[in-house]
Amino acid sequence: MWRAEERVTRSDHSSIVAEEEGILAVIGMRTGAIVMLGLVLLAWVMPTLALDTPIAWAMQLVLAATAVAVAPGTLLLAAWRPRPLLTVFEWLALGLGLSLVLVQLITIFVMTVHTSAMVGQQILLLGCVLAAVVAVARRSPAQLALRGDELGLGLGIAVIAGFLYVQGSPVNSTEDHIHISIVRRLASLGNPSIHNVYFSPNIIYTYPYPGTHYLMTLITRVADADAMFAYSKLRVMWGPWALLLLCVLARRFFGNPAVALASAVTALALVANGAFANVTGFFWGQMAPYSHASDIAMGVMLPALLLLAFEYFRATTRSESVLFFVGAIGLVVMLAIVHIREVVQFLVYMGAFAIALLLVGGHSRLWRRVAGLTATSVALMLLYGRWHAAVVGHVSGIVDESKQSLVKVAANASWSDWVSPLLPLLAGFATAFEPMFYLWNPVILFAGPWVIWHFRREPLVLMIAASILVYLLIIRFPLFAIPYIYVTYFEILYTPVRNMIFFIHVMAGALVYLIAVSALRVPGVAAYGVALVGGMLLGGAVRYGGPWLATHPDFLYLTLIPVYLVLAILVLRSYRQQRVNLGPLLPTRRWRLAFVAVLLPVLPLTATVASPLKATASFASPAAMLTGQPCVGRHDVEVLFKPPELAAEKHMVGELLSCPPPLSLVQFAARGIPADAVLAVDKFFEYPASVFLPQQMVVWTGPSVAFRDEDRLFGAYYEQYYKSFRKYRQQPFFNTVETDQERELYLRALGVTHVLLNPRVHAMMTTVLAARPAQYRRLYDEAEWAVYEVSNIP
Repeated sequence: MWRAEERVTRSDHSSIVAEEEGILAVIGMRTGAIVMLGLVLLAWVMPTLALDTPIAWAMQLVLAATAVAVAPGTLLLAAWRPRPLLTVFEWLALGLGLSLVLVQLITIFVMTVHTSAMVGQQILLLGCVLAAVVAVARRSPAQLALRGDELGLGLGIAVIAGFLYVQGSPVNSTEDHIHISIVRRLASLGNPSIHNVYFSPNIIYTYPYPGTHYLMTLITRVADADAMFAYSKLRVMWGPWALLLLCVLARRFFGNPAVALASAVTALALVANGAFANVTGFFWGQMAPYSHASDIAMGVMLPALLLLAFEYFRATTRSESVLFFVGAIGLVVMLAIVHIREVVQFLVYMGAFAIALLLVGGHSRLWRRVAGLTATSVALMLLYGRWHAAVVGHVSGIVDESKQSLVKVAANASWSDWVSPLLPLLAGFATAFEPMFYLWNPVILFAGPWVIWHFRREPLVLMIAASILVYLLIIRFPLFAIPYIYVTYFEILYTPVRNMIFFIHVMAGALVYLIAVSALRVPGVAAYGVALVGGMLLGGAVRYGGPWLATHPDFLYLTLIPVYLVLAILVLRSYRQQRVNLGPLLPTRRWRLAFVAVLLPVLPLTATVASPLKATASFASPAAMLTGQPCVGRHDVEVLFKPPELAAEKHMVGELLSCPPPLSLVQFAARGIPADAVLAVDKFFEYPASVFLPQQMVVWTGPSVAFRDEDRLFGAYYEQYYKSFRKYRQQPFFNTVETDQERELYLRALGVTHVLLNPRVHAMMTTVLAARPAQYRRLYDEAEWAVYEVSNIP
């Protein structure tokens, strides 16, 4: 708990708090540890049963995800026992955060000593067993409590999880293909390192020790599932984890179980109706995250980091402090490695919070902890940044070029530009402003001061207020945005609302709650009618407010900034004058009915087509997903990859039909080709081989440009490509005009060990390769797909 002077209570709320704290069951921590270890062992055993049914695959993935991403941390908590009592939701949420840290440590270890994912699995299992043994052996009393609201929420989350499993995450974009490729390689390599986990040789991945990918790798291996299948279906866990974390964090923010319940139920309902699910027109799952690294970082890892940080802030013993401080720092390191934007956001939140606490006064211990955690995080970020710049050279070059471009923009800006909107001045650095006005976002930002004022006695609400104010200034004024982008990185303001979206999600329920309890001040049954009208007005504002504000963006910014500034002043005065008793916020115990009355009109008014409850096609098994990917046909495809001096010339690929490889090839590549093999591939084929096969390929394939400065990223390949194109107007190797010597030079330069033929080039290249049987040995040839082993290249 907070310090005594920080625990201001409302006597009016005591009965409601007691009601919401209603505990259905209490079990010993030992029992919880035994149950969790049982789930771990079941996760390891179930794949051996070889049950190829939709329900079996779903169970295997859920059990594997629990064994990898929840069990290690929960068992550590059971062994460590930082507190005598945790609710089940708290245990699971904290366990998730600590498990993420442990998986990142395993990632660094296996990639440093170059050992396989099998060893990573064994380390994880051994750690779980040892922690369970310690938990059972310890005699200190510790208990787990299941509350009634947690049971109800858990059932609701389980229902949503089922629909998310069916809907899954998209797997067809370039970025999805890259992530799937990395997971597949990590699952297959016997000697992973930062130098060989990328899908192409001699390139270090942007995320050198990709903990999120290794998390999915371990889940994939424990469940004995295919990487693509797991990548899609693991949305069954990202969504529930995001909702679980929001529920526990709402309790920390608002200090009231009723408001926490309202926040969690609202978020659950808005995921169900689509408002807090997929953002229309954007690759973003919100509270139902996709398996994309950015969504996992935003929807799961950042909230987990906030929770561990908050537990450290409120710790009362050395044991608590050490565990949660180390856990928070570990997640800072993980986020810095796997998706640095969320660490930047965390540091802004902490910095704004520290300043707010300093101005308010009276929270000296809390301020010291916030400042200490922030300073430590900044130091680690700087150290990691220097290492990353030295190791991942291709990214450092892009970052340096972007900074130079930003400096030029700042140097050429007029005085008025510095206080004008970000666009068009920062068009290359701030994009996708549309989600700022999407559904609930502007409404919650406008209603935020009301929510913050009512819960201003809670220290963490100060963090919400200060953080939103800081980001409104950054998003509106180049004066703040330019230095922010410069000291962080050039993509930090891509989709600006993401910087404060978690606060919007957590405050939505608090707003519905306030409308409900305010309506109850009307006597009798009429209160529910008022609540219903309040819900209709709220739903109308959500449905129609955003589109209007999108055409008047400065009305939002230039109204909210002074409102939040005035709010800050009023909160500061109330603290200094010790006026923190908020009065009777909950006049009766009827708030649940009023809360439902508010939600009833809100849900249909804010519903979207993105609801996970809507029927959708789904793949029941890994084999069905691999073979069920659609063929992609293109007409009149032009060659976009040309030497600079030939850029004006027009050359055509012609008709292009790309279909996924057959399942037999996928299975053959997994068992018959070394994972460290390098494949020569047709540059223009739509489906990159690494999405289906664990081997590396010489270049990312497809007729469109997929990477920034692609010819620099795949420099060795494009050197050969441009040479062939200048001479023959053809891609290298996959043509009938090159000499044997030119093909051999291509193979040596790129370290090719195998050649992959797809249906587009099969007929042409089998004839070419058959003429040199001593150099090209056919290993596989089915359905116009073939693999040749390269040997005897002088």
